[in-house]
Amino acid sequence: MASACPFPSSISNADLVRRAGANPDDLPRDWDGILALAKKIDALGGTAQGGFFQYASGGNWTWIALIESLGGRMMTPEGKLAFTGPEGMKSLEIIRGFGEAGHARNDVSQDQARSVFGSGVLGVLFDSGSSLVTFEKAAAGRFEIRTLPLPVRPNGRIPAAGIATALHARDARRQDAAWAFMSYASGPLGQVQVGRHTGYIPANTIAIRTPELLGDYYRERPNYGAAIASAPHNAPWFAFPGDNSIKVSYEIRDHLRDLTTLKRSPSETMAAMEKSVRALVPGVG
Repeated sequence: MASACPFPSSISNADLVRRAGANPDDLPRDWDGILALAKKIDALGGTAQGGFFQYASGGNWTWIALIESLGGRMMTPEGKLAFTGPEGMKSLEIIRGFGEAGHARNDVSQDQARSVFGSGVLGVLFDSGSSLVTFEKAAAGRFEIRTLPLPVRPNGRIPAAGIATALHARDARRQDAAWAFMSYASGPLGQVQVGRHTGYIPANTIAIRTPELLGDYYRERPNYGAAIASAPHNAPWFAFPGDNSIKVSYEIRDHLRDLTTLKRSPSETMAAMEKSVRALVPGVG
């Protein structure tokens, strides 16, 4: 049973945006504009870093979301590779752009990148919106935050991630107790707790739309609008078939690291990714 979903977002430091000569209340909503802004911030010099693409997400989620938001797919229904198409190449060009906007000289872990953003020196972070509460607490009284949803083409979508509950109990009494908790957690009142204390977006639309539950809460907090705007594009999670799915994701992560640190070009990275997938996923077309 679904309980909550995070969505990837472009999270910006409004103070650095202003210093770069842009308006944080009118941020660019396409990748060319986002990357141009990140590079302007990076050009400020000093401790400022323009951008960071969170490539180390579990299961390569941010990269897959980027491809699918551009209208691409990872594989066809017939089992053939699809991420090698133009949308896949565009995704790698975007990630390379983050490398050129400062990521390359400061490649750190997922948690460290979030700490860097919280310190106020990172201009544009592409990451899961589930960390928004943490970012807002870290920035409170020091700098402002703005968020934008992942740009999605008309035929694009965003693979679902997040929290779910599953019932495994066999004893009837435990089943009843577990079901009572699951029903509460996925119901409007439980989802209010999710919405107020995390950056996850509740899976229950009643909670989101009802003013006295989360409707007014979100209206007063426009930064959550990025994730809410992404919700209609929700689509199934993707994982490569076979026993090597996790190993494939680790190899892809390493290839993305080489891309963001400017050690490989997008075309070289694509070739390396395809080689890894074909070697580890049996029967791929």
